[in-house]
Amino acid sequence: MNLDEFVVIIDEKWRLRIPAKLSEKVGRTVFVSRTDSECLQIHLKTKNGTRVQVSTKGGKRFLVPKSLRKSNSFYFGRKVRLVYSGDTIEIQPWK
Repeated sequence: MNLDEFVVIIDEKWRLRIPAKLSEKVGRTVFVSRTDSECLQIHLKTKNGTRVQVSTKGGKRFLVPKSLRKSNSFYFGRKVRLVYSGDTIEIQPWK
């Protein structure tokens, strides 16, 4: 399986900028869910299950939903790792 990894920063307004290489794959709407390990996953195509629908700004950035901000992977002003695989992007803490 091919994995692409990127390191990005969550800004003070809880916005996540999607790297240019990924933004071409991201549509105007994505679906975000929390994983068992308290990370977040961005689902590019499906909306099944308990996922929050999020609008993107032209596929280039999105605002982290308030309901998911308590996840371990999200602290504004900090770096996170985006791991892209197939139709999902997992957001993990970066250390």
